Amino acid sequence: PDTRGLGAGRIVFTTRSQLLEKEILGDGTNVHRVALETLSDEDGMEVLLMDHEQRTAKELEAARELSQRLSGLPLALKTVRKVARQRYGARRPLERYLEEHRRGGNTAADEAETQISLVLQQPFAFVEDQDGVDSPVYLLLSVLPCFAPDQLPGSLLKRCAQDADEPIRRLELLGILQSKATGVVDASEEDFYSIHRLLHECARRRVQMNIPHAVESMADAMEGFDAGDSRTWEPLSCLVRHASHLYKMVKGMDPEKQESGWPRTVELLCSRVLSNVGNYYRVTYDLRRAAHWHTVTLELQRSVYGERASNADIASTLNNLGLVKTEMWDLQGAQEMYTEALDMMRSVYGENASHADIAMMLNNLGIVKADLRDLQGARELYTQALE
Repeated sequence: PDTRGLGAGRIVFTTRSQLLEKEILGDGTNVHRVALETLSDEDGMEVLLMDHEQRTAKELEAARELSQRLSGLPLALKTVRKVARQRYGARRPLERYLEEHRRGGNTAADEAETQISLVLQQPFAFVEDQDGVDSPVYLLLSVLPCFAPDQLPGSLLKRCAQDADEPIRRLELLGILQSKATGVVDASEEDFYSIHRLLHECARRRVQMNIPHAVESMADAMEGFDAGDSRTWEPLSCLVRHASHLYKMVKGMDPEKQESGWPRTVELLCSRVLSNVGNYYRVTYDLRRAAHWHTVTLELQRSVYGERASNADIASTLNNLGLVKTEMWDLQGAQEMYTEALDMMRSVYGENASHADIAMMLNNLGIVKADLRDLQGARELYTQALE
């Protein structure tokens, strides 16, 4: 589990599932395993008979049989006791629960549990069979493994499901999406969800992920971010982790499985997702991460356009790196970034072209010149930008 920010301490994790154990605990480093003994039939009976006012012979017999059937597992015993008490009250709850179970009257709950187990282990096959590959439910399912399995805003899920709410409810009922407590973003009324980790495991094994649609949805979700408006910063804070996970999916994509539109997907990821991640970290003064993400964006762009290509998106990333280096007071490095960005913009739009982005870069370069005490150079750049 993600334990960042918890400080020193221990986490207790209990499970009977080897698959869950492997997924949650990883290679077992720094994990102390303890095999818990099950309860004896008599101790299991005592758990089931807690708070029983009448212990008739038939109730005792039902308690013994249930304890044996549940293999002495404490949590299962407590759950059955609670369900039986809620369903049948204080009068012979265990006997009546066992009778109904023998008659098959509890099949609805059993079927629901089986269905959820099936979905978690084979989600794509199940949804494909029930809803079809063209359904919004399948579309939503196919993009979930592209995001990190925590703190996912409902608005992003809705974009992934073609602006429909029903697919979210459907996957929530199936146990794939799990409701999270609101308040991930302060004063937010939006619902948040986590994605079941088994879905990521299944997707990795089958490589059933719709990365292009995930990139488009993430780009749309980040569209409202404005580095100059602090009101837009907090909503983006819950998306940067998902953008990082999405980048890993793109980076690890098998070249043989990349479709014809893959360069466009990478271009969109760089210009409208990763650039916003870098800008978010810059305005929140996490400059080390800001520099990292703008550098990652630059490397990815050059892998698509070419190492020596002149491109407006690459120039914009160079400008972003210049902004970060300026804030880090690496003025020489910032000057190099701005100069390269300016030269690239002029090669794209023309040496004497009038363009807002060129004016912005002239202004940024002028600021650095002024900080370097080259006031004459700064004045010339400001004049060009003004013109």
